[in-house]
Amino acid sequence: VKAFLQFSQGAEIFNGIRIFADDGGYYNDNKFIEVMDRWQQPGDITNQPRASYDGLSNARQVSSRYIEDGSYIRIQEVTLGYRLPERWSSMLKLQEGRVFVSGRNLKTFTDYSGYSPDVNSNGSSANISLGTEFYAYPLARSWMFGINGSW
Repeated sequence: VKAFLQFSQGAEIFNGIRIFADDGGYYNDNKFIEVMDRWQQPGDITNQPRASYDGLSNARQVSSRYIEDGSYIRIQEVTLGYRLPERWSSMLKLQEGRVFVSGRNLKTFTDYSGYSPDVNSNGSSANISLGTEFYAYPLARSWMFGINGSW
């Protein structure tokens, strides 16, 4: 068994997805579940503005509520292998045969509401706007199965 964990602590991320997904209903995009906790009547205590299709609640205004904790821990890669018994290896005409399964980007534990807390939508050369996500493509989860050995 081999495993690789990746983590980051203390980063702050501007979640640009929320411009459309947490806008009080102004745009016709899909919404985050958090908008269900929006302000609805006097006395409600929430950080979600009231819904308004006309934008008068200012829910679509960019503000510090779009900045989120980007701390995470990710199971980046895990490989499980099994060395085949010599009898099986010889049947396959292998020397020291081994079967394995390997997975990448298996699980990310984070409170960040966007796609991935370690992205930068503006590219690696955009050093004045690091920590910005705006619908950046998330990391793909992949699996690999195989047999190692020499014939």
